[in-house]
Amino acid sequence: MVVTLDVHSSVLSTGLKSGNTNTLNCPVLAMVQILPVVVATVASQLLGMAWYSPMMFAEIWVRHVFPGKRMEDIGKGIPWFAFTASGISTVVIAVVMSCVLQSAGDQVWYWALKIGIIMAASQVSHFAFEKRPLSLFLVDVGFDIAVLATVTAVISFMAS
Repeated sequence: MVVTLDVHSSVLSTGLKSGNTNTLNCPVLAMVQILPVVVATVASQLLGMAWYSPMMFAEIWVRHVFPGKRMEDIGKGIPWFAFTASGISTVVIAVVMSCVLQSAGDQVWYWALKIGIIMAASQVSHFAFEKRPLSLFLVDVGFDIAVLATVTAVISFMAS
């Protein structure tokens, strides 16, 4: 598979070397609306606060990521760059999904599903080699898919 990005026309092409291509047109900075990206990012950060809270999956996550520690112990130890990286990655996801919506229109959920499957599948080998438990995989990948769904919903809703 060949993936190319023509930075002058902001066209992303993917296809086999035989010449078959699927083109995703997105004038990246010119057509991406800032407000939906900001709203999608904030919604995803709020989702993260709930997802990793004691009411949802904090106990499982803390048990496996910080063995032997309590939730109260780790709240002060998470560096600011972890939250910054999370925010930046969510902005990237929102910009990409905005581009997908512009090109795919009504098929944006189909593309979101394909992207979600790729995201989940790409994590399997990491978790397997690191011998991380299935419960942690389900919490983390479940969150990634929930973020993708949230971002897609916000971007789609605000575009209509």
